[in-house]
Amino acid sequence: MNQNEVIEAIKKVRKYNSETSSIEVKSANNGFPKKCYDTFSSFSNKNG
Repeated sequence: MNQNEVIEAIKKVRKYNSETSSIEVKSANNGFPKKCYDTFSSFSNKNG
């Protein structure tokens, strides 16, 4: 994703106050999560 696509994705999440089928939101209050494997795996296995 480029910068504009990221900004548009953030706007969409904020507008609907929800994740989408292609956007998953993670908390980063304490810095970037050290483990994202579950998220990557779920997206890669979404359509079989």
